[in-house]
Amino acid sequence: MAARGPFSLSVGGSRPNATDWLIDGTDNNELTAGGIGTLSSIDDVQEFKVLTYTYSAEYGTRAGPTVLLTTKSGSNDFHGSLFEFLRNTSLDAKSFFATKPEKFNLNQYGGSIGGADPQEQDLLLH
Repeated sequence: MAARGPFSLSVGGSRPNATDWLIDGTDNNELTAGGIGTLSSIDDVQEFKVLTYTYSAEYGTRAGPTVLLTTKSGSNDFHGSLFEFLRNTSLDAKSFFATKPEKFNLNQYGGSIGGADPQEQDLLLH
């Protein structure tokens, strides 16, 4: 497993710990092991870009690629989302050497909620 665990990225033969991670233009590198400093929720990400080789010198802090994450802007309303991640034997193909599909069922549920502070909302309404 790479130094960054499941969040490693290697581009063009670079080492996974040579990747530079930025969230909204701010350094997001964990310096002791070369990992990601803060993991953001997938619901928090608006856009991401992976810059390789011919990017501007302003991003040239490491030898590998630069990953730019842009987060969604907030609002004054409460909002949220629900999700289900489904893996089911009847939806999976069998692996190359298996004689039949391996039994594997997984249901993961989750969600997120966010919004303004109720006191701030009260101030906005007046």
